[in-house]
Amino acid sequence: MGLIREIGSLVLEDACRTLSELPEINVAVNASARELEAPGYALRVLTTLARWNLSPDRLEIEMTESATVDNDGELGRTISTLRTAGVRFAIDD
Repeated sequence: MGLIREIGSLVLEDACRTLSELPEINVAVNASARELEAPGYALRVLTTLARWNLSPDRLEIEMTESATVDNDGELGRTISTLRTAGVRFAIDD
């Protein structure tokens, strides 16, 4: 249906709202390969964290093993940018 990016944005926003209300927890969100490979995904994540005044190390992004196939390098750039900022990653099989 082509809604994964919109749904992912809603989930990220909700996760950040929860983090702002519960400062003693960290949160993990799933991200699809489409989201991770989308230009601007890293900026969207970091902007959302900043809007809620959250440290990036409180967020973990889980991706499926299939999302690790990086044909054009965008996935690698996204992960590198977010990891440098402090966001954690996990493989969700």
